[in-house]
Amino acid sequence: MKKNDDDLLDIEDISLDETQNLSDALEDIEDILLMDDSDDDDDSDDNYIAMYDDTDDDNQSGNDGVFELDLQEVDEDNDDSVDDNDDEDDSDDDDESKGVIELLGHVGGRIAAFTKGRYAIAAGVAAVIVAVAAGTAVVLTIRNTNKKAASPQTSPVVAQAVVETEEATHPMPLQGMKLEAVADESSITAKILDESGSALEGHDFVVKLFSGSLDDNKEKVDKILEKQKELATQATTQAATTGATKAAQTQAAQTKAALDALEEDAMSYKDEDKNGEVVIKNLDAGTYTLLVQAEAGFEVPDATEATIVRYEVIDNIMEQVVEQDADTEKEDPQAVREAEAQQQTTAISATTLPAVTKPSVTAGKKIITITKFKKNGDEIVYTANNTGTYYNYSDVESYINDDNRQTISLDGGSSITGYVYEKSTYKITDGEYDVVSKLLVEVDKTADASELNMLSDMAEVRLTSSSKAAATQGQTQNQSSTKPQETTKQQETTKPQETTKPQETTKAQITTQAQTTTQAQTTTQAQTTTQAQSTAQAQRRFQVVELSVVTEEETKQVLDGWYADGGSMMYLDNGAAFTGWHWIDGLNYYFNASGALSSTLVIDVSTYNGDINWSAVRASGIDNVIVRVGYRGWGTGRIVKDSRFDQNVSGARAAGLNVGAYFVTQAVNTAEAVEEASFIVQEAAMNGLNLPLAIDVEWAGGGGEQGRGNYLSAGERTAVINAFCETVASAGRMPMVYASKSWFNNYINAGSIVSYAQIWVAQYADIDETTYGGRYDMWQFRSDGAVNGIGGNVDMSAYLR
Repeated sequence: MKKNDDDLLDIEDISLDETQNLSDALEDIEDILLMDDSDDDDDSDDNYIAMYDDTDDDNQSGNDGVFELDLQEVDEDNDDSVDDNDDEDDSDDDDESKGVIELLGHVGGRIAAFTKGRYAIAAGVAAVIVAVAAGTAVVLTIRNTNKKAASPQTSPVVAQAVVETEEATHPMPLQGMKLEAVADESSITAKILDESGSALEGHDFVVKLFSGSLDDNKEKVDKILEKQKELATQATTQAATTGATKAAQTQAAQTKAALDALEEDAMSYKDEDKNGEVVIKNLDAGTYTLLVQAEAGFEVPDATEATIVRYEVIDNIMEQVVEQDADTEKEDPQAVREAEAQQQTTAISATTLPAVTKPSVTAGKKIITITKFKKNGDEIVYTANNTGTYYNYSDVESYINDDNRQTISLDGGSSITGYVYEKSTYKITDGEYDVVSKLLVEVDKTADASELNMLSDMAEVRLTSSSKAAATQGQTQNQSSTKPQETTKQQETTKPQETTKPQETTKAQITTQAQTTTQAQTTTQAQTTTQAQSTAQAQRRFQVVELSVVTEEETKQVLDGWYADGGSMMYLDNGAAFTGWHWIDGLNYYFNASGALSSTLVIDVSTYNGDINWSAVRASGIDNVIVRVGYRGWGTGRIVKDSRFDQNVSGARAAGLNVGAYFVTQAVNTAEAVEEASFIVQEAAMNGLNLPLAIDVEWAGGGGEQGRGNYLSAGERTAVINAFCETVASAGRMPMVYASKSWFNNYINAGSIVSYAQIWVAQYADIDETTYGGRYDMWQFRSDGAVNGIGGNVDMSAYLR
């Protein structure tokens, strides 16, 4: 920085952003204020001006847009300010003194104080500093306005300064974020998310880990969060004011020190990849408390906890289980849904519901009429009809090619050849087929291949004759030109060589002329052939012939309905076996590619189905049932046993049904999931269950209140599911996960469910097959089924096998 020719001192574009505060910029300003004036002709002091635009309409300073910088000498010993008009002895101590710059004005309503180098920018009633929102650029320009002052004694060292801001000078609001923690058997994954649930990427977050639960660490956590939030606010304020006063720096340091003391026994884990996720590995079993270190610009989220558990059955889990009664039933996650279902049942006559009936293993016989194509060998037979429509070659040129040429067998034994112009679909008994419906048949040809060849040969004869004639004519002309030389004897005697040279030249000319003539004849011959071919093509015409297939009918006896083929069950429709998903008598079944039945019907029941006549259920053809073992209360979190579980299991087993169980979860962490799995495993062992043990994941609540499990994120909910499944699997049982299609798609990370767990998806719709795109093993296709022996609606599922 230097004085220019106009005796001006300039600071070029001192821009402030997140990485530079006003205090740093003042160092550059100070350099100018301290510049040596030795190049001036006198000892006059300089005044400085910096232009700015004050955007604060409420400025009360009376100095809107202007700051006055009063540079005064200060006695080194007592810091008392003295006027520059004092004796020269004071000025001799310039190098050992320091000055005070007072900035008079008002910007953004903030007061701050900074100290840099030899100058103190003092804060007081009228001394304020610029406050700028984080990220706002500030441009300072200082100019010398006191040119050649008459006398240093009469010219105080006064500068006017203005800061030009490009944006409003208000601090940015803190961004909200939340902390999520998911645990497995040996690690915890901490996720730092924004308010929408997306990962906060690109930041240097640090996660603090404490041993013990939130309750264990409550006092410490409260103090830490208080200090964390203070620190975050201070950091944001400092960024907003583009600087920090000494007092503010001291305050931040004190807050940080207090925070460090509180976090002394915490482990720190950095978000090394800056992807908003920190994985903490190799942890012992137990509960841990997690916090996020304060980060400028962000609100500090509340602490969270995660529990590392070993997925093993808890032996004494039954001590935590309570019986279902009127009180616990208020927190039954299924209560609202079942009440709605019962209301629907009373509005529908039982006779209108599709009752399950046991399939007959012997298909009925019936006579059917079969329609089939009449064929000549393997070729379909047609009848032909001239439409009277004709086209020139140019109109149908795209159809006229060998790949599209086809010979059609006609009824009566004849045939017709042409080019396929149109196809259509024709349905007969055994399916639909593509058949030819229109054919382009050539009816007017002016030149076939042999005729074109004959024209070509004739053209070649004509061209050859013309070539010979032209060559003879050229020789005669050349010979005539040499005759005058031959009759001049003197020339022959005196210049024999000259006579020979013209003769050689004449022969070359004859040869060249003959070649030229031959080339021209060849070109003409080719042109003539091409023209003949083009003319022949242009003259071709095609007639549109309409074709109709000839069919035949015959009658035969076929099987229809359920049919036992060896050890497989099939369903025949007019003698043809079903494959894939099919509705039969109000129920959905799956048949493999060979037509064999590959699904089995399963019902699920709970206390809300009332007392069940299991013998009648078995007689209707139901072989499999999944009975509700219990639920976790959506408010208190108590584990409650279904009041009819024992009754249903014993009745179903006595009737010969295969029995499984399901538990309606409201677990909010993996530890609770292990408890639920332990309960269902022990009940399964005591009651001899042989079908999968399922965790039922669904919405819960009532009376305007939300269930405790509703608030889990998809990641947390999936961790609960996996903990349940792994605990069930550790006991040698098959785990299963039940949820609706919507929940699998939106509230569970279905792709992250352990691969060995079976999936039970619910989707009720008038569709042949569920539209759920993930893997599944069982489809609950209706909730309004009817089964003899059970009053009201019954959930019906098809279990793939």
